[in-house]
Amino acid sequence: MKMIYLLLLGCFLQSATIFAAESADIAIKLKNLKHTSWENSTNKLLTGETRSPIFANEFLTAAARTPVQVNSKKTTYEYEVGQYGTSSYSIVTFISDKTHNIWIGPKQDFYVDLDSGILGGKLSPGGFIIWCESMVLKQNLKTTNLTEVIQKFEEDTDINAIDRALQGGQNDEVRLRHLTNLRRVFNTWAFTDGPFSSTTSPSARLVSSELVDGQVKLQLENPASQFVGEAWIDPVTKKVTKAVESGKQVFPR
Repeated sequence: MKMIYLLLLGCFLQSATIFAAESADIAIKLKNLKHTSWENSTNKLLTGETRSPIFANEFLTAAARTPVQVNSKKTTYEYEVGQYGTSSYSIVTFISDKTHNIWIGPKQDFYVDLDSGILGGKLSPGGFIIWCESMVLKQNLKTTNLTEVIQKFEEDTDINAIDRALQGGQNDEVRLRHLTNLRRVFNTWAFTDGPFSSTTSPSARLVSSELVDGQVKLQLENPASQFVGEAWIDPVTKKVTKAVESGKQVFPR
């Protein structure tokens, strides 16, 4: 079963290209790469009341919490890979007003503010949520100044680290811990082009995200297969705790 997960994960990684730089162990720092100017932007952050430190990473909230807007900055780094052409990385950074947690890393579909730090999640075309941790943590840089965050990020981070973050970790064991398989709880064709298709549908998308009783609730749809569903995920274990499809609970049964 683990081998099946790894094969599927390999098909749907967010990073489309495995670079020669990785195999050659070339560590090119981001400060040496071209990038667009850091622009002001906004992002949505899922946040809630947390318990005491002994219950780290848990939320204490009885009602649903929609994301809050946070001021952020964004840029795009460009990396030339010889005969493979040029690849680009969209990077976002912001600081939680509530916890002062830092996020800087690849752009995600949603972000969750936990006691341990901000966790990002992205829906891959194959029906997986690939989780990503911030590449600078507040315990390593106590600041509320985004300029200082960006400076540390560029000095400490190289291209290989970005690729590993996009893939969910530095090896297969870590990647499995940063993967939520939605295909296990919904029907087999939910993320394909239809009931009789095995082709991954590019139209499957994340409609919305919110916090409900400490769980990340995702609303999903795929017009190609007429799939509409909701998934509740524990952000600590990365496991699905409940799934509803077309108004009917399908997990747990």
